[in-house]
Amino acid sequence: MSEKITLLVHGAFYQGDAIRRRMLTAEKNENLLTVLKRGGLYLRDCSGNGSCGKCKVRFLTGAPLPTTGERALLSAGELRAGVRLACRHTVSVSMELVIEAEAAAIPDVVGVLPDAVSAWRADASDAVSAWRVDAEDSVGLPAPVFAAVDIGTTTIAMRGMCGGKEVGAYAALNPQRVYGADVVSRISAGMQGHAEEMRQQICACLADGMRLIKEQCGRTPAYMVIAANTTMVHLLCGDSVEPLSVFPFEPVNIKPQQIVVAGIPAYIICGISAFVGGDIVSGMAALGLHKGSNLQLFIDLGTNGEIVLGKKGTFLCTATAAGPAFEGNGSADLMGADLIRIVAGVLDEGLMDAHGLLKEPYFTKGITRAGAHVTQESIRELQKAKAAIAAGIELLLEQYGAAAGEVSDVLLAGGFGYYLNPDAAVRIGLLSDAFAGKIRAVGNTALKGACLLGNSDMSGFAARTEQLTKGCTYLNLAAQEKFEKKYISHLDFPS
Repeated sequence: MSEKITLLVHGAFYQGDAIRRRMLTAEKNENLLTVLKRGGLYLRDCSGNGSCGKCKVRFLTGAPLPTTGERALLSAGELRAGVRLACRHTVSVSMELVIEAEAAAIPDVVGVLPDAVSAWRADASDAVSAWRVDAEDSVGLPAPVFAAVDIGTTTIAMRGMCGGKEVGAYAALNPQRVYGADVVSRISAGMQGHAEEMRQQICACLADGMRLIKEQCGRTPAYMVIAANTTMVHLLCGDSVEPLSVFPFEPVNIKPQQIVVAGIPAYIICGISAFVGGDIVSGMAALGLHKGSNLQLFIDLGTNGEIVLGKKGTFLCTATAAGPAFEGNGSADLMGADLIRIVAGVLDEGLMDAHGLLKEPYFTKGITRAGAHVTQESIRELQKAKAAIAAGIELLLEQYGAAAGEVSDVLLAGGFGYYLNPDAAVRIGLLSDAFAGKIRAVGNTALKGACLLGNSDMSGFAARTEQLTKGCTYLNLAAQEKFEKKYISHLDFPS
């Protein structure tokens, strides 16, 4: 019978809380990095090769002797303080340690939009007060406490909410990452028989978040509101992902749904299509797009780029496969926003032409800026990604019958938008120069929208969320004859 060993891990697993610890169980002699990953604590690493020095943990007691590689990668001060690399050690006895860096780098852009909350609460006749309060919790919170959840392909973020205020928080990397970094690989894995395992992984992650929020505010949330892309919703609900893999890409269900997760009701925000899901609808709610009279452009960039253009009553939306460029081409050392900033700088330095070709000697060996190494291949992937987005925006504007200059606001969602330099985005042609001065980051709008939509009478949830999608038309770029031509025209950088 295998021997079980307990680990008490301290670290910044989620933000805005006082509880920063996690209890994990491991098999004796199991690799420490593997144990942490299985527990949802992902460190930046080089797949366990021990060469990057990033998976730092600090042993509070019984630090093992450092390896030769650790002596080369860590400072003497770190070694004396008990800092080691998780990938280089196994679990042999019970231990207590601290994760020295963020387990999941999620921008601190949470919360709700006060004006929007007031409007929704008015629409719902301040339904929160209508809930019967059986007892006050340990910090005097009125019922109900609910959990707002954003299930992203890469990360999962959760906020405990009560009366429009945040009372708890949790964040982790999506455990389904073991099956691939994007929705295409998750769909493939689901079709190969791993769908149920992925469903259980997400449910376990959500249950973990619920427990931690209870620790923070003293109450288990009464329900949760979930924003997620269409693939994540299918995997969570146990629906077949096969229809999402082949034309005409018809989802099994994109309507509002209610299921049970971790023993409580879970309300799932409706989507628009196979590629524009509930996370975008939630973002539209957070930004109040359905009430705006000015033409706005809402963009969520990542491996898949979703774009919404419109104003109250009429919206066009689309999605395009951008590839790994906006995620730093899968590099742990280079964020996509940094890649754009570096490429914009290289253009200004005259070290690269408008076709994206680096001058020698950089064409062969790449170029290093701000501690990051950028290769010719990375630049080419960025060109393809920005061309797909730029062409998609141009087609939406044409179909809408509007010029780029008529757009009043360009709203960039998510972690990518949070870090993106607007001037650099215009410089490389990702965004039109007509948008200069109108671009702003709006944070995790999927999570903000879930906070907002859960702050009212849940008996009207379905009708309220479906109302957001009225007037939304999905534009399939693959069916647009002009898309390929526009895509090619946007491959070059502005000269």
